[in-house]
Amino acid sequence: MKKWLAITTKLTLACATIGCTCAIAYGLCSIKSHNDYIDFDNDKNHKLDYGAATPKKTKWNVSSPEDQAKTFPLSGDRKNYAEQILDGSNHSILDKSFNQSAFKGEVNWGINPNWTPESNDPFPSDESLNQYLNQWKWNKPSKDDLSGFTSIYSSVVESGIKSLILPGYLHQTPLTAFKQNDINTYNKAGYILIDANTPDENVASVMFRADESAFLAGLSTCQYLSIDNYEHYHKKGDLKVGTFGGVAIPTVTIYMGGFQLGVDFFNKVLLPSISQKNQWDAQTQKDHMVHFINLGEQDSFFSGTFTIGDGRSVVQELLARGADAIMPVAGPQTIDTVQEIKNQNSDCICVGVDTNQEASDMNDVSSFTDSKGDNKIIKFSAEKDIARVTSSVLYLSSHGETKWQPTGTTEPVFGAYGYLTVGTWDVSSSSCKVSEPGQDYFVDLINNAFNTSYSTYADALSYVLSNTSLNVQDLIDNTMYFQF
Repeated sequence: MKKWLAITTKLTLACATIGCTCAIAYGLCSIKSHNDYIDFDNDKNHKLDYGAATPKKTKWNVSSPEDQAKTFPLSGDRKNYAEQILDGSNHSILDKSFNQSAFKGEVNWGINPNWTPESNDPFPSDESLNQYLNQWKWNKPSKDDLSGFTSIYSSVVESGIKSLILPGYLHQTPLTAFKQNDINTYNKAGYILIDANTPDENVASVMFRADESAFLAGLSTCQYLSIDNYEHYHKKGDLKVGTFGGVAIPTVTIYMGGFQLGVDFFNKVLLPSISQKNQWDAQTQKDHMVHFINLGEQDSFFSGTFTIGDGRSVVQELLARGADAIMPVAGPQTIDTVQEIKNQNSDCICVGVDTNQEASDMNDVSSFTDSKGDNKIIKFSAEKDIARVTSSVLYLSSHGETKWQPTGTTEPVFGAYGYLTVGTWDVSSSSCKVSEPGQDYFVDLINNAFNTSYSTYADALSYVLSNTSLNVQDLIDNTMYFQF
């Protein structure tokens, strides 16, 4: 039985324009209903919950006193301390996505003994990771059921590994089963559980507000289509974007919902301000709206797997419906998206997730060269900094420490076992962000909408998050759904 969440939010926002202030009621300005598009104001009975209780900050996560937290300090060869376990028997460590990002974090910690969470040194490049596959440990279950997962956990722990890196929501249930079935082996190690939360003294849970990075990517996409390259895309008709996921789990739909919300926020809040600034008439403003493609029933938004090749049919459907931008949230099926766009000679762009996928070798050349002279298909990505958090938790674990906070602060930013670490879009950590090419579009959009002149992403984001008339943090916290 699917769980549904119906949350409606009405929020009064003030948007600065040239020479005046324009008051806009968020949620009151409706998109014209169209069977092909999602109507964010009227489709209130189909909102897929992706975790309304998503935590908003790092916190001590178990009931026992903090001084009883488990520690597993390093006492030997670094290469025998940590090992990553993939979340599927047919998944790849170099998946251009979250598994690869976690492995990068393991490698960075391993080859840089003096690294700390405050270090600004660059991480190993994605291109360099192949050379480390036989130097730093990783493994995968032999089959995709509880016994497959618990068997590999047990084998790795019994080999002497003290820290198991478990990227992916799909590890949560098997890890709980492992503890229940073999508590003695379980207690010999600690577990870095990424994209899930299990309150336990042996588990360092890590979650990300991926809705925040996807929201920013949605705004950047709107700037790209509706402003920078409007003349090219509008000549085909309405501006259209779409998304799809691998499986309907919270770590997937959180991206999809954030992306939707960014597009909706652009249409209802930022576009009217830009329209007034440029003295557009009602029809011109309507032409600049970005529509969200409605694929219909819930299952139609998901390929059903995270296996490369299985996303092609969904991408084909989105392109057939005229998508100008697609965000795939399905691991290596970003490759399916790029290849299908390439095969169809389409000018559709792809928005990456998890890592800066535009810089990876999965990217390819498009049929369209945009206003900035860029002809690549993946333009930018909604990122969560899995690599840095993985390195940080390994640093704490190997040093026998439980938490880390920047000098002069009292709130922990990263925690080890017994902690839940939450990555957010906060400027001080930027664990959730749009990648650098998208940051340029975001800055331009904020300057266009609010008549500001910011030159950096950090300054533009700080303005948006601190603007009490916008209340963007409250908006995204209280609108926790992917809608169809």
